[in-house]
Amino acid sequence: MESFIIQGPTMIDHRSVWNNGYIYVKHGKIADVGKDLTSQQLKGVKRYRLDESSVLLPGFIDLHIHGGYGMDVMDGTDEVFTRLGKRLPEEGTTSYVATTMTSSAEQISRVLHKAATYEEESRAATLLGVHLEGPFLSESKRGAQPFAHLQLPSITLYETFQRLAQGKIKIVTLAPELTGAAQLHRQLQQENVRTSIGHSNATYEDVLAFLELEKGEVNVTHLFNGMSGFHHREPGVVGAALSHERLMSELIVDGHHVHEGAVRGAYRAIGPKQLILITDAMRAKGMSDGSYELGGQRVVVSNGQARLEDGTLAGSVLKMNDVVDKMRSITGATWQEIVRMTSYNAAKSLQMTTTKGSLAKNCDADFVIYQNDQLSETWCGGYQVYKRC
Repeated sequence: MESFIIQGPTMIDHRSVWNNGYIYVKHGKIADVGKDLTSQQLKGVKRYRLDESSVLLPGFIDLHIHGGYGMDVMDGTDEVFTRLGKRLPEEGTTSYVATTMTSSAEQISRVLHKAATYEEESRAATLLGVHLEGPFLSESKRGAQPFAHLQLPSITLYETFQRLAQGKIKIVTLAPELTGAAQLHRQLQQENVRTSIGHSNATYEDVLAFLELEKGEVNVTHLFNGMSGFHHREPGVVGAALSHERLMSELIVDGHHVHEGAVRGAYRAIGPKQLILITDAMRAKGMSDGSYELGGQRVVVSNGQARLEDGTLAGSVLKMNDVVDKMRSITGATWQEIVRMTSYNAAKSLQMTTTKGSLAKNCDADFVIYQNDQLSETWCGGYQVYKRC
C-alpha cells in the first residue's frame, strides 16, 4: 500500500478544524495531520491536492443497521457482510455494527457465528461487531420485533451468544424494567459491552435506578421509537434521555420515524455530544419500492417508508449521507457537530476512539470528502473505495 498525502481541504474532527489541511496516510493508518504543509516537508510522498472548499471528515460509523442492498443480517451468510462492506461506502459509511432482530435462539446463534468467522475484505467498510437488538425486549414496545421469540433478560443466554460471537457482541438493547435486566446490565458493564435501553416501557424512575447500578455510560436505542414517551408528570425513557448526561441516544432522521420538531428538540436538549445518528436500515435500502422480509414478517416499502402490514414502521431505507443532509437542514448543525454525531460518539460507545472516529495519528485512515455539500469520496483503511461520478 502506497503512502500519500491529501493536501488543501478544510479538515474537521470533533476537536479541531484545519484550514488548508493535510492528512498523511501510511500503511492504512493516519501518520500525521496538520495544516499549511510546505513543499519542503514530507518530500517524496505522493500528494493529492484539493481546494479549501472541500471538507474532509472522519468516516461515518453506523451503530444500528439491519441490512441493505438486498441483504439482511439475519440471512446469516458471508454475502451479507461482503455486500454491505462494498456498498456502504457509497453513503460515507466506513464502519458498521451489524444489528440482529428478535428471532429464535438457534437463528441468532447462526448469525453470530457467521459474524464471528467472517473474513474481512480490504477496500470495504469494516464490520466492527454485532448489536444484539432482541430478544430481551418489552412486549408492549416491541415495534416490528416478532412477539413469539421475546425473552426475559438472561445472563446464561447472553453468554451463549457471546461465546458463539467470539466476543463480537458490542451492544445489547434491553428493557430495564424486565426481570433479569439489572443483572445482565452489570454483566455487560463488566465485559465493556455497551448496554442500550430500548423497546422499553420503563418509567423515568426505572431508568434512573438502572443507571445507578453501574457508573458507565448507557445508550438509548432509536430515541422516541419503541419506548415510553414523554409526559410532564411521567417523563418515561424519552424524558430520561433528554435530561441525563450519562445517556447517549441513537436518532433516526428520515422524516418518518421522528418529527422534525422532535429532532430539533433532541438536538437542543441533548446536544451533539450525546446524540448518535443511525440508519436502522433494512434489506430494502438502495432497492426499489415493493415487498420485502424482516424477521420473517412481510414489509411493504413505499415512498421511503418500510412498514409491516399492520402499519408499524419496520426499520428504514435510509443512507448515512442522507441522515447528514437532513440533520444539517433541520438543525443547522455544524460540520464539527456532525462529526460528533456520525463518528466520534459511535466510536466512544464502542470504546474504539484510539482507532476510529477521529483524524488523529495512528487512527485508521477512514475518511470522507465533501465537495459542494455533497459526498464526493470515501476512503477505507487508506483506499479510495468510492468516488462520486
